[in-house]
Amino acid sequence: MTYIKSGVFLFLFFLLSIAQAKVINIECDLKMTISTDWASSDTDNQKEVWTYDDQKGLRSAHTQYLLKECKLGEEELVCEKYTIQNTDQANAFYEKTYLNRYNLLLKDYSEKELTKGQFSSRMREGTCSLIN
Repeated sequence: MTYIKSGVFLFLFFLLSIAQAKVINIECDLKMTISTDWASSDTDNQKEVWTYDDQKGLRSAHTQYLLKECKLGEEELVCEKYTIQNTDQANAFYEKTYLNRYNLLLKDYSEKELTKGQFSSRMREGTCSLIN
């Protein structure tokens, strides 16, 4: 009987923790501010939806950060990751996104290694507004 009670309690606790998860959707009007030899993309100068989920992390149409790759401070959310593609030419990618929590300014920085020691980078910046 105590096993059943503990199982019911754990199930209810799990449901309540899911109900407490916060998902915030914002739409950002991003403009390219820095670009060095970066192939242009549809997302360079347009509105883009970003979603922050306090259980999963931050994501947009072109990138996704796991929760462990993000740090939520008093003034801003900072997410960053470094990945290496396993190809004949090892390409490294570095991404970092800042979101100011008070004025909803977003900076999205990306850098990729073209060849050993040569890098190309870009930064998009813009203001965002809540959409949920």
